[in-house]
Amino acid sequence: MPKDLVYKSYTVTLRPLTPIHVWSGKKLVYGLDIVRQGNRACIVDFDKLPKDIVDKLLEVKAEDMINVMESFASDVPCSEYVKFTRHPSSGTQINELAKQVIPGSSLKGYIRTAIMYTKLKGLGSPNNIRKVLHKQIKKLEPKNVAQGLESYFFRARRPKKQGGFVDSFQQLIVSDPEVSIDRDCLSIEEFEVYELPAMSKIASQYVIAVLCGELIYNIKVFSSPTDPANITPLVNEHTQVLRRLSFLQKNNILFDSLKIFGCELLRYEIDRVKNIKNLGKYRDFLEDLVKKYCEQQTNCVVGRIGYMTGLRSKTVIGIVKNVDYNLYKKICAKMSQELKHTWDERTIKLVNLGGNLVGIGWCEICLSS
Repeated sequence: MPKDLVYKSYTVTLRPLTPIHVWSGKKLVYGLDIVRQGNRACIVDFDKLPKDIVDKLLEVKAEDMINVMESFASDVPCSEYVKFTRHPSSGTQINELAKQVIPGSSLKGYIRTAIMYTKLKGLGSPNNIRKVLHKQIKKLEPKNVAQGLESYFFRARRPKKQGGFVDSFQQLIVSDPEVSIDRDCLSIEEFEVYELPAMSKIASQYVIAVLCGELIYNIKVFSSPTDPANITPLVNEHTQVLRRLSFLQKNNILFDSLKIFGCELLRYEIDRVKNIKNLGKYRDFLEDLVKKYCEQQTNCVVGRIGYMTGLRSKTVIGIVKNVDYNLYKKICAKMSQELKHTWDERTIKLVNLGGNLVGIGWCEICLSS
């Protein structure tokens, strides 16, 4: 990008409010990759494993390796310690937490969804929103369903000599976080799936989750040069393209979009759980979040990020459902067919926190310039 283009910087501080998990893509086996050492779980450092333990593992069949590791549990080196709130049985697979805990790419994706939601809502009447949805959602395959909306809101053609397209979010740079958490903030948790409204437990997954602490990100947003007379012809050509995508420069666009989206997620979740008796504590928790983040002026917003946080936090399907239920059903049917599992909102994902079931992935996001 031409050096004449400048950025406005923000600091974003993210704090978990309920357990959050962003999966690294790797499964850890309890009893092999993770062993118990006293009241803590040890993530085994295989690079530093003593030779006698390695030799013993090589002598046995794969199905007996867990027994060997558990017999040496107190002697194995650990790359990380996490606490227990649940004790899985030997052989249980546990989702490993991403190395950056919540990578910058995850936060950027959440910001993108929040802004698309806000721009759709800003079209005004349901009829206006419906027209854009019908015109832009042409492919229902999982990888392409949002492609038209992405192009409509976020993309423009590059200068003639370059060809192709430029995406407005190329002008948004989100760093990976500076992680400030202590060992008690990482825990083995069981994320559970319940079918509504009966609250029948139908599935669960063990994960390493983050419960507390701070993640500090640096965000840079492109802003136009202040003196047009100083812009060279080449840079001016870039600027004309980027002006089409300049909404990220608007005052408070990031904060306002995150607040609108987060508060919509809160109110939707309250509506889902308000009549479920054994989720009364969770409902009270959500209502307190609405009072704190949605009904008062503050530098912070509520967000929902990560694994098992539901369709609404990752997509704009909520606004599709509100204005065009038939299109919503078509998308759900196609996604279920392609992904080989039910893609709908008939389940709720919860975790036991201090004896109460609460939703997964709620966090506080604070912005400062």
